Amino acid sequence: MTTKEYLEQYRTLNLMINAKMERARLWRQRAEYVSPSGEGGTPGKIRDRVGDTVARIADLEREINADIDALVDLGRKISDKIKSVKQDKQRQILELHYLNGFSLDDVAERMHYSYRQVCRIHAQALSEISCP
Repeated sequence: MTTKEYLEQYRTLNLMINAKMERARLWRQRAEYVSPSGEGGTPGKIRDRVGDTVARIADLEREINADIDALVDLGRKISDKIKSVKQDKQRQILELHYLNGFSLDDVAERMHYSYRQVCRIHAQALSEISCP
C-alpha cells in the first residue's frame, strides 16, 4: 500500500459512512409510510413490515456506529502520521486534503497557492511519511 492509499482510507471510510447514513434516513422515511391501507390490509402484515423496517434500521445503525469507531481510530493514526511531517505547509495540505476531504484545487484556493504548487508540496509531504 502506498502512502497516498493509506491516507485515502480515511476519506473512503468517511464516504461509506455518509452513504450508510443516507440509507438509514431512507429506511426511516419508508417506515413512516407503512400504513393500514398497505398491501393486504391485515394488522399482522403491517406490524411485520414495520418490524422488518425497524430491524433493518437498527442493523444499519449498528454498522454505522462500528464504522464511526473505526474512522475515529484511523483518523488518530493518520493524524499522527501527518504530525510527523516537519513543515507546516505540508502538514496543512495533508490535513485539509485527507482529513477534511478537500480536493487539492480547494486546498490551493484556501491557501492562496497555485494548484501546481500545492501538488508539488503535497508530493514532498507524502515522501516524508512512512506507510505502516
